[in-house]
Amino acid sequence: MNAIERRVSEGLRAYGEGLSMTTEDVDRLEGQLELKEQASPTKGRGKFWQGAVAACAVTGLVLGALAMRDDQEERTQPAGPPPVTLAQLEGIWRVDDSDWLWRFGADGTVTLSNAPNLLTGVGTAPSFTIRPNPGGFIGENGAGDPEGCYVVWAATISGEGRMRATEAGQSPACTGAINSAELLPAGPTPMPSMVWGFTRVSPASVASAATMPDRVSQEPSAVTDSTFLTGTWLLRGTGTLLTVDASARYALQDLGATANPETGSVTVRRDGTVTFTPDVAPECIAVYGSVTYTDTALDTELTPGSCNRLAARSDTWIRLN
Repeated sequence: MNAIERRVSEGLRAYGEGLSMTTEDVDRLEGQLELKEQASPTKGRGKFWQGAVAACAVTGLVLGALAMRDDQEERTQPAGPPPVTLAQLEGIWRVDDSDWLWRFGADGTVTLSNAPNLLTGVGTAPSFTIRPNPGGFIGENGAGDPEGCYVVWAATISGEGRMRATEAGQSPACTGAINSAELLPAGPTPMPSMVWGFTRVSPASVASAATMPDRVSQEPSAVTDSTFLTGTWLLRGTGTLLTVDASARYALQDLGATANPETGSVTVRRDGTVTFTPDVAPECIAVYGSVTYTDTALDTELTPGSCNRLAARSDTWIRLN
Protein backbone atom coordinates (compact mmCIF):
# COMPACT_ATOMS: atom_id res chain seq x y z
CA MET A 1 0.00 0.00 0.00
CA ASN A 2 1.47 3.39 -1.01
CA ALA A 3 1.38 6.55 1.07
CA ILE A 4 -1.74 7.96 -0.56
CA GLU A 5 -3.69 4.76 -0.12
CA ARG A 6 -2.44 4.48 3.45
CA ARG A 7 -3.72 7.97 4.21
CA VAL A 8 -7.05 7.08 2.60
CA SER A 9 -7.22 3.92 4.70
CA GLU A 10 -6.31 5.79 7.90
CA GLY A 11 -8.89 8.44 7.09
CA LEU A 12 -11.51 5.81 6.57
CA ARG A 13 -10.53 4.24 9.88
CA ALA A 14 -10.92 7.55 11.69
CA TYR A 15 -14.17 8.27 9.89
CA GLY A 16 -15.53 4.84 10.63
CA GLU A 17 -14.52 4.95 14.29
CA GLY A 18 -16.10 8.35 14.62
CA LEU A 19 -19.37 6.76 13.52
CA SER A 20 -19.08 3.84 15.95
CA MET A 21 -17.79 1.21 13.52
CA THR A 22 -16.04 -1.73 15.11
CA THR A 23 -12.31 -2.28 14.58
CA GLU A 24 -13.14 -5.59 12.88
CA ASP A 25 -15.32 -3.74 10.33
CA VAL A 26 -12.53 -1.32 9.46
CA ASP A 27 -9.84 -4.06 9.33
CA ARG A 28 -11.98 -6.10 6.97
CA LEU A 29 -12.54 -3.15 4.63
CA GLU A 30 -8.86 -2.19 4.76
CA GLY A 31 -7.94 -5.76 3.84
CA GLN A 32 -10.16 -5.53 0.80
CA LEU A 33 -8.31 -2.39 -0.26
CA GLU A 34 -4.94 -4.19 0.02
CA LEU A 35 -6.22 -7.15 -2.01
CA LYS A 36 -7.28 -4.77 -4.76
CA GLU A 37 -3.76 -3.28 -4.74
CA GLN A 38 -2.04 -6.69 -4.90
CA ALA A 39 -4.26 -7.88 -7.73
CA SER A 40 -3.42 -4.86 -9.92
CA PRO A 41 -1.00 -5.70 -12.84
CA THR A 42 -0.30 -2.05 -13.59
CA LYS A 43 2.36 0.22 -12.05
CA GLY A 44 3.02 3.89 -11.61
CA ARG A 45 0.33 6.38 -12.32
CA GLY A 46 -2.20 3.65 -13.06
CA LYS A 47 -1.72 2.32 -9.55
CA PHE A 48 -2.49 5.73 -8.09
CA TRP A 49 -5.83 5.87 -9.88
CA GLN A 50 -6.60 2.26 -9.02
CA GLY A 51 -5.95 3.03 -5.35
CA ALA A 52 -8.26 5.99 -5.57
CA VAL A 53 -10.95 3.81 -7.15
CA ALA A 54 -10.42 1.18 -4.47
CA ALA A 55 -10.70 3.85 -1.80
CA CYS A 56 -14.00 4.95 -3.29
CA ALA A 57 -15.16 1.34 -3.31
CA VAL A 58 -14.22 0.97 0.35
CA THR A 59 -15.94 4.24 1.13
CA GLY A 60 -19.09 2.83 -0.45
CA LEU A 61 -18.75 -0.30 1.64
CA VAL A 62 -18.28 1.79 4.79
CA LEU A 63 -21.33 3.90 4.08
CA GLY A 64 -23.34 0.80 3.19
CA ALA A 65 -22.32 -0.89 6.42
CA LEU A 66 -23.16 2.21 8.42
CA ALA A 67 -26.53 2.61 6.70
CA MET A 68 -27.38 -1.02 7.42
CA ARG A 69 -26.35 -0.60 11.05
CA ASP A 70 -28.34 2.64 11.42
CA ASP A 71 -31.37 0.91 9.94
CA GLN A 72 -31.05 -1.92 12.44
CA GLU A 73 -30.66 0.56 15.31
CA GLU A 74 -33.76 2.46 14.21
CA ARG A 75 -35.76 -0.73 14.17
CA THR A 76 -34.68 -1.57 17.71
CA GLN A 77 -35.54 1.86 19.13
CA PRO A 78 -38.34 1.56 21.71
CA ALA A 79 -41.69 2.83 20.43
CA GLY A 80 -43.23 5.88 22.05
CA PRO A 81 -46.38 5.60 24.17
CA PRO A 82 -49.42 4.80 22.00
CA PRO A 83 -52.43 7.08 21.79
CA VAL A 84 -55.59 6.35 23.75
CA THR A 85 -58.19 5.40 21.16
CA LEU A 86 -61.84 6.43 21.00
CA ALA A 87 -62.82 2.76 21.23
CA GLN A 88 -60.94 2.42 24.52
CA LEU A 89 -62.69 5.47 25.95
CA GLU A 90 -66.22 4.89 24.70
CA GLY A 91 -68.62 4.57 27.62
CA ILE A 92 -69.33 6.19 30.99
CA TRP A 93 -66.49 6.76 33.45
CA ARG A 94 -66.70 7.84 37.07
CA VAL A 95 -64.23 10.40 38.34
CA ASP A 96 -62.76 8.75 41.43
CA ASP A 97 -63.98 10.05 44.79
CA SER A 98 -66.62 12.29 43.23
CA ASP A 99 -70.18 12.25 41.89
CA TRP A 100 -69.05 13.34 38.41
CA LEU A 101 -69.47 11.06 35.40
CA TRP A 102 -67.88 11.53 31.98
CA ARG A 103 -69.48 9.99 28.92
CA PHE A 104 -67.13 9.44 25.98
CA GLY A 105 -68.96 9.01 22.68
CA ALA A 106 -67.85 6.95 19.69
CA ASP A 107 -67.52 10.23 17.74
CA GLY A 108 -65.12 11.76 20.28
CA THR A 109 -67.64 13.92 22.11
CA VAL A 110 -67.31 14.10 25.91
CA THR A 111 -70.26 14.98 28.16
CA LEU A 112 -69.69 15.75 31.85
CA SER A 113 -72.47 15.56 34.43
CA ASN A 114 -73.12 15.02 38.12
CA ALA A 115 -76.85 14.59 37.50
CA PRO A 116 -78.88 11.50 36.46
CA ASN A 117 -79.13 12.40 32.78
CA LEU A 118 -76.28 10.75 30.88
CA LEU A 119 -78.30 7.75 29.66
CA THR A 120 -81.07 9.82 28.10
CA GLY A 121 -79.02 12.92 27.32
CA VAL A 122 -81.92 15.13 28.36
CA GLY A 123 -80.61 18.54 29.37
CA THR A 124 -76.98 17.71 28.49
CA ALA A 125 -74.57 18.98 25.86
CA PRO A 126 -71.04 17.87 24.90
CA SER A 127 -68.44 19.63 27.03
CA PHE A 128 -65.63 19.15 24.49
CA THR A 129 -64.34 16.70 21.89
CA ILE A 130 -61.22 14.57 21.88
CA ARG A 131 -58.90 13.04 19.33
CA PRO A 132 -56.13 10.48 19.88
CA ASN A 133 -52.62 11.78 20.49
CA PRO A 134 -49.38 9.85 21.24
CA GLY A 135 -49.37 9.06 24.93
CA GLY A 136 -52.99 10.10 25.47
CA PHE A 137 -55.47 12.37 23.72
CA ILE A 138 -56.21 16.01 22.90
CA GLY A 139 -59.34 17.82 24.13
CA GLU A 140 -60.65 20.67 22.01
CA ASN A 141 -63.76 22.60 20.97
CA GLY A 142 -64.79 23.22 24.55
CA ALA A 143 -67.82 25.44 25.12
CA GLY A 144 -66.66 29.05 25.36
CA ASP A 145 -63.05 28.27 24.42
CA PRO A 146 -61.41 30.60 21.90
CA GLU A 147 -60.57 29.30 18.43
CA GLY A 148 -57.39 27.26 18.38
CA CYS A 149 -57.58 26.31 22.06
CA TYR A 150 -56.82 22.69 22.93
CA VAL A 151 -55.59 20.75 25.95
CA VAL A 152 -53.10 17.89 25.76
CA TRP A 153 -53.83 14.98 28.08
CA ALA A 154 -51.32 12.29 28.97
CA ALA A 155 -53.36 9.16 29.72
CA THR A 156 -53.05 5.43 30.33
CA ILE A 157 -55.79 2.82 30.66
CA SER A 158 -55.28 -0.40 32.61
CA GLY A 159 -56.74 -3.75 31.71
CA GLU A 160 -58.98 -3.49 34.79
CA GLY A 161 -60.72 -0.41 33.38
CA ARG A 162 -58.97 2.34 35.30
CA MET A 163 -57.63 5.46 33.64
CA ARG A 164 -55.09 7.96 34.88
CA ALA A 165 -55.09 11.21 32.96
CA THR A 166 -52.98 14.34 33.43
CA GLU A 167 -53.56 17.74 31.85
CA ALA A 168 -50.08 18.04 30.37
CA GLY A 169 -50.41 21.31 28.49
CA GLN A 170 -52.59 23.72 26.57
CA SER A 171 -52.21 25.74 23.40
CA PRO A 172 -51.35 29.44 23.67
CA ALA A 173 -54.82 30.30 22.34
CA CYS A 174 -56.47 29.02 25.52
CA THR A 175 -57.65 31.61 28.01
CA GLY A 176 -55.04 32.03 30.71
CA ALA A 177 -52.31 30.18 28.81
CA ILE A 178 -48.77 31.45 29.27
CA ASN A 179 -47.88 32.56 25.75
CA SER A 180 -44.10 32.70 26.02
CA ALA A 181 -41.76 31.67 23.22
CA GLU A 182 -39.01 31.24 25.78
CA LEU A 183 -41.04 28.74 27.75
CA LEU A 184 -42.29 26.74 24.82
CA PRO A 185 -41.50 27.98 21.30
CA ALA A 186 -43.65 25.32 19.66
CA GLY A 187 -46.47 23.29 21.11
CA PRO A 188 -48.69 23.45 24.17
CA THR A 189 -47.88 25.43 27.30
CA PRO A 190 -47.12 23.22 30.32
CA MET A 191 -49.81 23.14 32.98
CA PRO A 192 -49.60 22.36 36.71
CA SER A 193 -49.73 18.59 37.07
CA MET A 194 -53.23 17.47 38.00
CA VAL A 195 -53.83 13.74 37.88
CA TRP A 196 -57.38 12.53 37.32
CA GLY A 197 -58.42 8.99 38.23
CA PHE A 198 -61.34 7.36 36.40
CA THR A 199 -63.13 4.01 36.56
CA ARG A 200 -65.19 2.79 33.61
CA VAL A 201 -68.62 1.85 34.94
CA SER A 202 -70.42 1.05 31.67
CA PRO A 203 -69.65 -1.05 29.72
CA ALA A 204 -68.62 -3.14 32.69
CA SER A 205 -64.99 -3.32 33.74
CA VAL A 206 -63.16 -5.41 36.32
CA ALA A 207 -62.70 -2.29 38.44
CA SER A 208 -66.38 -1.29 38.36
CA ALA A 209 -67.52 -4.86 39.06
CA ALA A 210 -65.52 -4.71 42.29
CA THR A 211 -67.13 -1.41 43.34
CA MET A 212 -68.80 -1.48 46.73
CA PRO A 213 -71.06 1.11 48.37
CA ASP A 214 -69.29 3.88 50.22
CA ARG A 215 -69.41 3.93 53.99
CA VAL A 216 -73.03 3.84 55.13
CA SER A 217 -73.93 7.17 56.72
CA GLN A 218 -77.40 6.19 57.92
CA GLU A 219 -79.50 3.20 58.86
CA PRO A 220 -81.39 1.59 55.97
CA SER A 221 -84.92 2.91 55.64
CA ALA A 222 -87.91 2.10 53.43
CA VAL A 223 -88.38 4.18 50.29
CA THR A 224 -91.53 6.25 50.72
CA ASP A 225 -91.04 8.83 47.98
CA SER A 226 -89.47 8.83 44.51
CA THR A 227 -87.03 11.54 45.59
CA PHE A 228 -85.18 8.84 47.55
CA LEU A 229 -84.38 7.21 44.20
CA THR A 230 -83.19 10.34 42.40
CA GLY A 231 -79.64 9.82 41.14
CA THR A 232 -77.45 7.50 39.07
CA TRP A 233 -77.11 3.93 40.34
CA LEU A 234 -74.80 1.07 39.31
CA LEU A 235 -76.03 -2.51 39.64
CA ARG A 236 -73.31 -4.13 41.72
CA GLY A 237 -71.03 -6.44 39.78
CA THR A 238 -72.27 -5.29 36.35
CA GLY A 239 -72.21 -2.41 33.87
CA THR A 240 -75.95 -1.73 34.20
CA LEU A 241 -76.89 1.82 35.16
CA LEU A 242 -80.21 3.10 36.49
CA THR A 243 -81.02 6.80 36.50
CA VAL A 244 -84.02 8.41 38.16
CA ASP A 245 -84.54 12.14 37.69
CA ALA A 246 -86.50 14.70 39.70
CA SER A 247 -89.64 14.14 37.61
CA ALA A 248 -89.66 10.41 38.49
CA ARG A 249 -88.52 9.34 35.03
CA TYR A 250 -86.12 6.42 34.87
CA ALA A 251 -83.64 5.05 32.34
CA LEU A 252 -81.95 1.65 32.44
CA GLN A 253 -79.00 0.55 30.29
CA ASP A 254 -75.77 -1.40 30.09
CA LEU A 255 -73.80 0.39 27.36
CA GLY A 256 -71.99 -2.84 26.58
CA ALA A 257 -75.22 -4.72 25.87
CA THR A 258 -77.80 -2.38 24.36
CA ALA A 259 -77.65 0.61 22.04
CA ASN A 260 -80.52 2.51 23.68
CA PRO A 261 -81.82 2.75 27.24
CA GLU A 262 -85.11 1.46 28.51
CA THR A 263 -87.10 4.46 29.72
CA GLY A 264 -90.25 4.86 31.75
CA SER A 265 -91.78 6.24 34.94
CA VAL A 266 -91.40 5.38 38.64
CA THR A 267 -94.22 5.28 41.16
CA VAL A 268 -93.83 4.88 44.92
CA ARG A 269 -96.97 3.82 46.76
CA ARG A 270 -97.83 4.46 50.39
CA ASP A 271 -97.29 0.82 51.33
CA GLY A 272 -93.68 1.06 50.09
CA THR A 273 -94.27 -0.76 46.80
CA VAL A 274 -92.17 0.70 43.98
CA THR A 275 -93.18 0.17 40.35
CA PHE A 276 -91.24 0.84 37.16
CA THR A 277 -93.49 1.27 34.11
CA PRO A 278 -91.62 1.11 30.78
CA ASP A 279 -92.64 3.36 27.91
CA VAL A 280 -92.56 0.62 25.28
CA ALA A 281 -94.75 -1.89 27.18
CA PRO A 282 -96.68 -0.07 29.90
CA GLU A 283 -98.84 -3.11 30.53
CA CYS A 284 -95.82 -5.08 31.85
CA ILE A 285 -94.46 -3.31 34.93
CA ALA A 286 -91.69 -4.21 37.37
CA VAL A 287 -93.07 -4.34 40.92
CA TYR A 288 -90.82 -4.22 43.97
CA GLY A 289 -92.40 -4.93 47.32
CA SER A 290 -89.35 -4.01 49.34
CA VAL A 291 -86.88 -1.23 48.56
CA THR A 292 -84.54 -0.06 51.32
CA TYR A 293 -82.37 3.00 51.03
CA THR A 294 -79.19 4.49 52.44
CA ASP A 295 -77.21 7.44 51.16
CA THR A 296 -75.04 5.10 49.13
CA ALA A 297 -77.09 2.02 48.16
CA LEU A 298 -80.49 0.60 47.28
CA ASP A 299 -81.57 -2.96 48.06
CA THR A 300 -84.56 -4.16 46.06
CA GLU A 301 -86.75 -7.29 46.28
CA LEU A 302 -88.97 -8.17 43.34
CA THR A 303 -92.59 -9.05 44.13
CA PRO A 304 -93.52 -12.65 43.17
CA GLY A 305 -95.44 -12.67 39.92
CA SER A 306 -94.07 -9.34 38.69
CA CYS A 307 -94.39 -9.09 34.93
CA ASN A 308 -91.12 -7.22 34.49
CA ARG A 309 -87.93 -6.62 36.43
CA LEU A 310 -84.87 -4.41 36.25
CA ALA A 311 -82.28 -7.14 36.86
CA ALA A 312 -82.45 -10.13 39.22
CA ARG A 313 -85.02 -10.83 41.94
CA SER A 314 -82.78 -9.32 44.61
CA ASP A 315 -80.47 -6.47 43.64
CA THR A 316 -78.07 -4.01 45.21
CA TRP A 317 -77.59 -0.69 43.44
CA ILE A 318 -74.64 1.58 44.28
CA ARG A 319 -75.12 5.33 44.16
CA LEU A 320 -72.77 7.15 41.75
CA ASN A 321 -74.35 10.60 42.10
